[in-house]
Amino acid sequence: MQNSARLLIGFVFAALVIGGFFTVSGGDLPAAEQVSNPDASTLTGTNDKLAQLALVVVVAGGAVMSIAIALAVSAWFLNRQIVKAALEEPKPVNLPQLTSPQAALQQSGPAISMVQKNIFPIVVTIGVLAVMTFLILVFSGNL
Repeated sequence: MQNSARLLIGFVFAALVIGGFFTVSGGDLPAAEQVSNPDASTLTGTNDKLAQLALVVVVAGGAVMSIAIALAVSAWFLNRQIVKAALEEPKPVNLPQLTSPQAALQQSGPAISMVQKNIFPIVVTIGVLAVMTFLILVFSGNL
């Protein structure tokens, strides 16, 4: 282990020991009351604040559960397809014999050759759009 990692672990351990002494001694740490309104306090819970917390917990839990269900369904479907493919007879694949990259481009059609001819303007346009989006986000205060 490097010396910096040992030093960091030592500081963390010392902070935990000091915090443990404060807890065991029973002495409360001095705190200043900044507000007297319970709606603005972080230490007291009103019915509205507790309802909002419950709503956030339910929404977050629902999001996590929906993602888990989607992953489980996709894993089941992929496993089913793998089992199905393993039971089938293997079929030969007929790949065309290409002698050069130009022959591959001729077989792939006009779409790839059009992109290949216009690649510089496409890249420049995407770059300009990305820079404009970044500048709009920075100057609007959303970034």
